[in-house]
Formats: sequence, C-alpha cells, structure tokens
Amino acid sequence: ASPLSSSADGGTGIEIAGEKPPISAIALSPDAQWLYFAAGTRLYKIPSVGATHAADVKQVGFTSGPERGFATSLAADDQRLYFTTTVDAWVEIFDLNAACDPTAAGVYTCPQVIFGSHPIPLLDTIVVKDGFLSWAKEGNVWRADLSVADPTVDGHFIYSDSLKGFGVTGFAITPHYAYFAENNYIEKGGFAPSDGNGPPHAQLLAREQPWPSSLAADGGNVYWTTSNCDIAYLADSPQ
Repeated sequence: ASPLSSSADGGTGIEIAGEKPPISAIALSPDAQWLYFAAGTRLYKIPSVGATHAADVKQVGFTSGPERGFATSLAADDQRLYFTTTVDAWVEIFDLNAACDPTAAGVYTCPQVIFGSHPIPLLDTIVVKDGFLSWAKEGNVWRADLSVADPTVDGHFIYSDSLKGFGVTGFAITPHYAYFAENNYIEKGGFAPSDGNGPPHAQLLAREQPWPSSLAADGGNVYWTTSNCDIAYLADSPQ
C-alpha cells in the first residue's frame, strides 16, 4: 500500500479518505536516483535507495480529471512521467518541470493526453526507449517522438495492424520493429506516419499461441508467455 493516506476523490471510489491506496505501478528514473510510483490517483517519488522519513515521499503529479482514474503502468525519462490510466482509458504525460495548475482559468491542462491513445489502451504496458514513447491500443502499437516540441500531438507513427483484428495483448519494441501479440498469434510490424495511407501489413511469426503476453526482445530473439503457463521464444534477426 502507499505510505501516504489519501483524500476523498470526488466520488469515483478510487480512494477512501484516511486509507492508504494500493500502489498500482512503478518506474525508475533514467539516472536510477528516484523510484516513481502511482498510488490511487496520484504520482509520487522516493529515493531509489529507500525512504527513511515521511518527508522522503514526495507527490509529483496526478491523473487527469483531475484525479479521475489511477495509473496502471508507468514509465519515466528525465523530464516526464508517462502512464496509462483507467476510467478515461488513455495515455497521459505529466511534465515534471512545468508548472501545473488544474484550476487555472477554469481549464484543465495537466497532465496532457496523448493523441492516438484513446480508446482502450493496453493498460499494463508502456515503454520509453531510444527517445520514443510506445503504447498499444486496440489492434495497433503506436509510438511518439519525444524530441519534438509537443509529443502529445506531433511525431506520431503507427505500427502494423494486428492480422486478425483482435486487440493487442502485449508488445516489445526494437529500433525498427514492434513485436506484438493478439490471441493465438505473434506478429512483427514496421511503422508508418499515423496520417499516411495506413500502416504496412504485419508479418506472422507464430501461430497457436493462446493469449500471449509479456513480450520481450533482445536483438536476436522475441520472447512471450501464454495462458498455458509457458514461456516461448523465436529467433528473428536482424532487428
């Protein structure tokens, strides 16, 4: 559970005043100095070596609404926190270096919602790697270039559609490809601009894989688990 007690959250039932909400996601800062975590509708950080006093636990952000949902997966870079969130079901960015006043001028502006992440994102996986943010929703894996001025709307690409049109159940990213799963299939896709003529076709890598998830790629193989309680892998290089 969170080391901090929560406040009432406006009736959504996610937090109960005076009770410690469960921790729903964690992420390590790139310099390994901080451990970020989500608890209830808020985002916190503690020193990665551990907190020894209550003052070591600092609130750094919150989910959209304000504070409607809770984060189910979390990633971090030097400037921002990225997370999938329940209730509104999209991917959000919280800028750690920008002032954030959710009541300013009566307009809620933080955290920001990422274009192309709604509806139905894959709630247990979000990836920051090689300067890109990657997430999955419905039958696609998307990525956003984090070097652009506004990654919430610019520099977006979409990887291949899932072959059978089912929802993505897991994915892993290499510099040039996304490896992703739908029920019974493991697939590989390239990417195209999200405003182009549609993504290229996915390549089928494996069949008869019941509800594959937890994908990982190491440059020579792609790995996954299935509902048969096994771990499978397949060589696929170069990547």
